[in-house]
Amino acid sequence: MSSMHNTVHYCCIAKGNRTLYVYSGADHAIENVAALCLERPPSYHKWYFETTAKKTFGFFIEDGFVYFTIVDEGLGNPGVLQFLEHVRDEFKKVARKGSRGSFSGMNSINVQEQLVPAIHRLITSLEHVSSNGWAGQSSASDTLRLSPSPVNAKWTN
Repeated sequence: MSSMHNTVHYCCIAKGNRTLYVYSGADHAIENVAALCLERPPSYHKWYFETTAKKTFGFFIEDGFVYFTIVDEGLGNPGVLQFLEHVRDEFKKVARKGSRGSFSGMNSINVQEQLVPAIHRLITSLEHVSSNGWAGQSSASDTLRLSPSPVNAKWTN
């Protein structure tokens, strides 16, 4: 069996029209596609995935924040969801440290600087992800296999 190569092409954290963190491989075409996706995140969903052209576009929305990524399709939707949950967890850690628990006073430059090493660690760890889930861990979403938006959530492996 060949090893899976899971590449993150784009990852960001946004609230409203404000982007707090962006990881990008400096691919302007991907950045333009991401900007279009972020203009209208899926309404009434906690998470949503769409796979097209061998890339999975993943949204995880919580507390007004949009965690968004574009990855190679080989990661699978459960892996994308877990990746975005980990991004959220790292973001919350940074927010607690930097703003005493309040997201409103956060400086996006400070967030960017503090999240870079954590997100790079998460991206590197994707090499160890199989389609069955995050290596050595499982989230409540993955374990229960429940869909917060069952009508429109797309599971393609």
